[in-house]
Amino acid sequence: MPIATVLDEKPTIDVKPLIESSTYRSYKAYVDAGFEKNVPRITFGAQYYREQDFLSRVDTKQGQPKRMIRKMIRQKIKGTEYLTFTEDWIAKDWVGRDIDGVTDRMEGIVYLPNVTPKIDEKGQRIGKDLNGRIAKYEIEFNKENVDKWIEETETPKDEIIYTVRGPSGLRCEGTYEQFLYPWNQALDAMMKDGGFAADHLETLKKKGDTSLQNKSKS
Repeated sequence: MPIATVLDEKPTIDVKPLIESSTYRSYKAYVDAGFEKNVPRITFGAQYYREQDFLSRVDTKQGQPKRMIRKMIRQKIKGTEYLTFTEDWIAKDWVGRDIDGVTDRMEGIVYLPNVTPKIDEKGQRIGKDLNGRIAKYEIEFNKENVDKWIEETETPKDEIIYTVRGPSGLRCEGTYEQFLYPWNQALDAMMKDGGFAADHLETLKKKGDTSLQNKSKS
């Protein structure tokens, strides 16, 4: 169904979807606050309808929709580390055909309406206004949460791109083990000439040297 047509329809979110995504939670926050007509379409409005259209075509008799993580992103914001990830949704329709349309979507951040009271000239509250949006990260970064999402989505660990975002635009892709480094260790590895790749080679070299030493002792 064309997106332009769907966007004019009244949202129906009283039934929990097969996948309760961050996009769904963002949209629901606007509807619950009474601002369903003010949903930022560019930010996540159109994406909400794309996801709902995809889920409406899923036939669970063919199997539950599957989520495949493509990239995990780690970053520190105001002193706290957060995890976000991009993913593809995979499912089949009622005749067993693959459904396409939801790829490379971001999970782990919601956009909430910034609601402020509307005051009249007498200082009385007469309603509420919408003043932009507030981005809220949902998943704190730690090994438990990384492993939880990998396990829940059954995504092969070696098929995920692991990205660490540091300060001043610093960004580096590495291995699962490097992704879990303590923050300062990750930054040190990223600052090396060659970044995570050089750090990985150094780690392999150290392991090789240790192995040779152990063999010589035996």
